[in-house]
This record gives sequence, structure tokens and C-alpha cells, in this order.
Amino acid sequence: MSAAAKVLAPCSASRTMWFDKQDQHVLFGDIRHGFAECFRVLEPEGILIFKWNETQVLVSELLALTDEKPLFGHKSGKREKTHWITFMKRR
Repeated sequence: MSAAAKVLAPCSASRTMWFDKQDQHVLFGDIRHGFAECFRVLEPEGILIFKWNETQVLVSELLALTDEKPLFGHKSGKREKTHWITFMKRR
């Protein structure tokens, strides 16, 4: 394929990021860094598909960690705790 991919679907944070469950500042720091890195490598007008389970951290708290605004989202699962959130890099 000659064109660059326009969709980024990162691996789950537990596999790609280190965090200290006892120190919420470290967890949020890693999430902020993860968002920043996703948008750094994403091409302009590229799509980021983000899956989040809000068992421990609410989606509203997650979204407050970034200036990026989602295009749309979808809840899934028995208790609707899993969220699929779609972003587009506008720059």
C-alpha cells in the first residue's frame, strides 16, 4: 500500500503504558501522554478509535485530560461501561 494509513487504533493501555495504581497522578499522567502520542503520530485528518472501560476512571474524567474533542462515541457491553470514542486529527 503506497498511501499512509489514516486510522490509528492503539493497544490497550495496560499493555503499552506503565502506571502506578496507587498514585492516580501517575495514571492520569500516562493517559495524557498516551493521547498526546496518538495525536503526534496520527496524520492530519487521520482517525483515532479509542476504547475505554470506565470501571475505574469515568469517560468524563478521561476526556478532561485532553483538548481533543471526539467526533462521536458509542457505549457497549452489558452495563454499558465500555465506550468506543472516535477522534479526528484536525491539524
